[in-house]
Amino acid sequence: MTPVPGQPFGVAVTADGRWAFVSRVNSVAVLRIRASGPVLTRSLPAPEALGDTLTRDGRYLLVSSGSGATVVSVARAEDGQPDPVLGTLLAPSGQGAIETAVSPDGQLAFVSLENSQGIAVFRLARALSRGFGPADFAGTIPAGVAPVGMAVSPDGRWLYATSELERGATSLNGPGMLSVISVRRASRTPDRSVVATVTAGCSPVRVILSPDGSTAWVTARGSDALLAF
Repeated sequence: MTPVPGQPFGVAVTADGRWAFVSRVNSVAVLRIRASGPVLTRSLPAPEALGDTLTRDGRYLLVSSGSGATVVSVARAEDGQPDPVLGTLLAPSGQGAIETAVSPDGQLAFVSLENSQGIAVFRLARALSRGFGPADFAGTIPAGVAPVGMAVSPDGRWLYATSELERGATSLNGPGMLSVISVRRASRTPDRSVVATVTAGCSPVRVILSPDGSTAWVTARGSDALLAF
């Protein structure tokens, strides 16, 4: 066990297993993983940091932050270089950013907005090549109440997302849902990108996919169950 100061929430580990990044509400802890255990090397500013994820090429770390996500250069963070935080992706009127996901080609970033009943879509590649700004925001995918977990299929075609309650729910005790979203549509018309939804127990919050993308595993917190789709 390795103590991490603050309020740790999310973690992302590099493919080579040498580094870990832990979001802890107001910052990101950078840990070097050694045989004797992880060692905290530095702390990066990231207000309201919760969920975090690495791009498939391992070059960038995305950390949910307020109404969007903070983007970090992994190489700069690992090497102790100055200014590892490259910029911030912001969704107008977005609230409660909690999880992040990235398309396999690195073109798009997704941020679940727990308090806004939507998933923000950002043009990540554009932001990295042209500088961060309002044009990075592509739109919002409609979701149910309190969207949280997300997972992109290995082939990059689909985004799976959980919501703790179905759209239009009038009771806090109702079922939640799993949405299937077309990544291609999300890049052009996010508001029309949901292709299917299914009931997913009570308060589903996290989702991961099997390596071949054939099974989605969902934790239904309110049902005390792990569901397979």
